[in-house]
Amino acid sequence: MKISVNGKEWLIRSGPSIFSSRSGRLDVRVMRENPTWGGREVDGKLYTTEMIFDSETGDIVRNYGTLPEEINLPMLVIWGFVEGSVSHI
Repeated sequence: MKISVNGKEWLIRSGPSIFSSRSGRLDVRVMRENPTWGGREVDGKLYTTEMIFDSETGDIVRNYGTLPEEINLPMLVIWGFVEGSVSHI
């Protein structure tokens, strides 16, 4: 899923964890477009990971930066990236 916040593009993805301590689990990666450095995505743009969440609990697995207030745990639940309900957050 892509979202534009204050003129910056953000990409949110769910997929298998890259961490050996989380084998078999899913992570939610929130990435920010970066014009000069990062991993190239299918849209041809570079993105850097800002935060990684556990898709089952919503716990932060890694925090590399800050997210805009428009991208938060309740919204990740609403968008279907994190299990649970907003009433539990």
